[in-house]
Amino acid sequence: MLARSSRVDSPHAPKLVPFPLQGKRHLQV
Repeated sequence: MLARSSRVDSPHAPKLVPFPLQGKRHLQV
């Protein structure tokens, strides 16, 4: 689910894009 969310978050939440989505993505959520 994380890997799938990363692609959706890229265009959805640019603020999470700057850093590795795999690392910070789950931290932000």
